[in-house]
Amino acid sequence: MRVSMIAAIMRKELLDLLRDRRSLISMLVVPLLVFPLLISGMTRLMPRLQQRAEEDLQSMGIAARVSNPAARDAIEKLGLKIVEADDFKAAVQKKTVAAAVEEVEGTPPRFLIYVDESAPVSGTGGERIREALTAFRDAKVRESLRRSGIDGGVLTPFAITRTNVAG
Repeated sequence: MRVSMIAAIMRKELLDLLRDRRSLISMLVVPLLVFPLLISGMTRLMPRLQQRAEEDLQSMGIAARVSNPAARDAIEKLGLKIVEADDFKAAVQKKTVAAAVEEVEGTPPRFLIYVDESAPVSGTGGERIREALTAFRDAKVRESLRRSGIDGGVLTPFAITRTNVAG
C-alpha cells in the first residue's frame, strides 16, 4: 500500500468520526463533563450521608446486653442511647435500633455485634461499638501486662509510617 492511500483512508475515517454526533459526545462530553460532575457530586454527598448517619445513630440508639461492667462502661462512653430489646437481630432488622451488641459467656467471652450493612446508620453504629470494644480489649491487655511486670511496648515492636510522595 502506498502512503497516499493510507492518508486518504485516515482522512475519510476522521471526517466520518467528526460528523457523527454520538461519537463526539461519547469522546468529548462524557469524559470531560459528566465524569467530573459525578465525582464532584459523590465527594459532596458522602460527608452529608455520614453526618446524617451519625445524627440518626444518636436518635435511634443501640441495644446492649453486656454483663462485664468495664465493657458496659466502654459502650456507655460512646454517648449513645442504650435501648432494651429482647431479640437483637430482629431489632436491628426492623430498624428499631441502629446496632446491637451482646456478650456471649465463655472463656474467653465473645461480643456479638449485630448490624444491617444496607443501612448506613447501622454500619456506623456497629463500627463505633467495635472501636469501643477494641479499645477496651487493648486497655485490658496492657493492664494485664503491666501487672505481670512486662512493658506494654511489646505489643508495638515497631512503627509503620505511610509517606505520600505524589506531587
